[in-house]
Amino acid sequence: KGRRQVAEPLAAGLYFRDGHYEPRACQDCPAPTWAVVAGVSRELTSANATIDEAYRLEPSLPPGYPWAVHTRDIQFEDAAIQGIAIVTGLFRNKPDALAWIEQHDQQERWRVEELASEEVALERLHKNLMDPERLDTDTFVFQLEYDARQRPVPAYKPSDLDGVFDKINARSWNSFEEYEAMRDQFTEELTPSCELPAGELFLTTGYDDINRFQRMFLPARCSDGQLAYVPLRATRYQTVVSKIDEDTARLIQVTLVECDVATFEEWRYTNALGRRAPTEDETRLALDSSGCGEP
Repeated sequence: KGRRQVAEPLAAGLYFRDGHYEPRACQDCPAPTWAVVAGVSRELTSANATIDEAYRLEPSLPPGYPWAVHTRDIQFEDAAIQGIAIVTGLFRNKPDALAWIEQHDQQERWRVEELASEEVALERLHKNLMDPERLDTDTFVFQLEYDARQRPVPAYKPSDLDGVFDKINARSWNSFEEYEAMRDQFTEELTPSCELPAGELFLTTGYDDINRFQRMFLPARCSDGQLAYVPLRATRYQTVVSKIDEDTARLIQVTLVECDVATFEEWRYTNALGRRAPTEDETRLALDSSGCGEP
């Protein structure tokens, strides 16, 4: 007896919350009101165990899921739920969310959580922005890129990346594309400090580490605990992933932020082969650079 058809999840990402850059990446996407959650944890080890289990589901979840997000950003109705949420689907209504659990959660561990209304989320956002300690206490979670190939992600010593940017700054360039090409070339010449498992989660607190290299590299940790940085494009940080067809998704990522103005890049993504640049006839990216949300 076959399973009955259930609604697919909405796009994965923070396109429905102000105070972020991502709303421009999915302007026509319907806003979810319910989330299917595999778990919420304050500990990184537990969160990694939860998301690893979700990665290995057969059949695999749609592109973009499982999605790791901090509760401060996704904003559940129940403000007491705090930590790293592993989301396996966003939905417009509760019955669809419950049907998704019935179809995919063989271990009976998932649950549904109502999302805070737009008004409540804005109120919480404004309260957070008024907190003088938030620049030191805001916590960011991001996951490394994951697909069926499970390719490890190289991580680099901060001092080596300082050298890369010193070399770039000593030269001239005529476009951001030339700047990127130089950065990528110099980075590829480095010996990685370590390689990190595909899909692994990392946390960082405060803005110093995350802004150190203009968000072009994000702070992680090697197995020996040493700080190392991974390329932004090897992560799902500040991405929105929306389905195009049965196998392919559109992935849009914030790849540069300067003076609180974001620049976006578009990719194609499949669970089998990860991301690739869209061909000319596939490109649909038509985004203005945008400031941080529009609260």
